Amino acid sequence: MRVFKEAVETEFYLAIWGLGFESRAISAFDQISCNSCHNVVFGYTSNTNVLHYQKNKSVYETHGCNIYECEDHDIIGHLRDEFETNGYEAPINVYLEISVMSRHRLASIMTFLLEHLSEGSSLTVSYSLSSYVEPPEEPTPIRTLGEICPDLCGELGDLNLPTAVIFGLGYERSKALGVSNYLDSSIVFALIPESPNTEFEGAVRANNDDFLEILPEDHISTYKVMSPYSTYVDLKSLILSLVGESRPLLIPLGPKILSALSVIIGIELGIPVWRVSSDHLETPTERPCSGNRVVFTVSI
Repeated sequence: MRVFKEAVETEFYLAIWGLGFESRAISAFDQISCNSCHNVVFGYTSNTNVLHYQKNKSVYETHGCNIYECEDHDIIGHLRDEFETNGYEAPINVYLEISVMSRHRLASIMTFLLEHLSEGSSLTVSYSLSSYVEPPEEPTPIRTLGEICPDLCGELGDLNLPTAVIFGLGYERSKALGVSNYLDSSIVFALIPESPNTEFEGAVRANNDDFLEILPEDHISTYKVMSPYSTYVDLKSLILSLVGESRPLLIPLGPKILSALSVIIGIELGIPVWRVSSDHLETPTERPCSGNRVVFTVSI
């Protein structure tokens, strides 16, 4: 498995799309769907009649996509059916759009594809950045804290070593601090996303100021959302520097492109990747596409 320096966006035998209530769910569809032989869509069973959900669904239906509206735990069964029906034994190029997928969902799909696609295949992951939307005033509820998917629970390692927690930060108020206090780890790192939208970075810093002020300066760094390859290299280097002296644990909050890259690193290095989820209890919020899309490709 190898992450390319430059993403590949040409012809795809299979494209997998997310169906949700945000208008950006279909932002990449018009550009890419015409280059794909098979289009499979995964929607939800909750919040299906709010905001843009039904409008987005009608776009997919008009183009003859195979749509599954299901719970996260049903995804793998549907993917197995797709593989058995369409016979994806030969090396193929696959496109995965993750903008409106839950972290558990995108991780489950990625781990399945990386395990079942033939050698010589490629997986291109796409994420459409949203325009800036004010963060929720109140802390978001946390219902699930644990592995992002069963395949990424990681290895226990040497239990005599301390856990080193690497957070990717989002702009939800004090979420990282609350999780860090719960885990009570003595080694904590924070990654701050830099994106074309400077308002977002400002909100990330402001809503995590109580968390950032307790960390050593050399444990705080930034990553460029629009540069996935350099982010992958830097994050992998950080984790490799911690292995042997600690047990690294990745918790990628914030832009989901970091979650996708964390899945790759978790598989490569055998380390746990966790999610912090409200399990769809958050108030549905429209996040329109900003016009910026970040893409990376991994070969198998």
